[in-house]
Amino acid sequence: MAPMSDNRLARIGERLSKVLEENRTRLREDEVYELLHILGFRTPVAALIKRPEDIASLDLSIFPGERVVCKMISEELTHRFEHGGIRFTLKKTASLEEIFSDFEKIADGLNISLEGMMIAEIIEGKDSLPHQLLLSLRQAKAV
Repeated sequence: MAPMSDNRLARIGERLSKVLEENRTRLREDEVYELLHILGFRTPVAALIKRPEDIASLDLSIFPGERVVCKMISEELTHRFEHGGIRFTLKKTASLEEIFSDFEKIADGLNISLEGMMIAEIIEGKDSLPHQLLLSLRQAKAV
């Protein structure tokens, strides 16, 4: 593997510094995709929408295919699938606005903050190794 260029290292450093400046200790999924992309990995096309009114101005043509996956973004919600925080839909503005509204209701019901909704390309794959590997890391606080 070739050494990483100074430009890529600088971009990674800038991204991580921004997270720390926001007093966060966790990366959002869209930020992980961005870092992996900088490192040269193939990642899904993704966009973070922080407010429902931003959906209308999003260029949906950046997402390949007819459907997208929407993921609820909240640092306080670790298992969003169990709460309805992951949804697949046609890439239509009205559908995305409805899902954002649903995510707001879920957040209100759980009494947590909603940081936004990630909209991402659906990458079809096979649910077997070596075709797909899901990796999850979590740092527990020492007692």
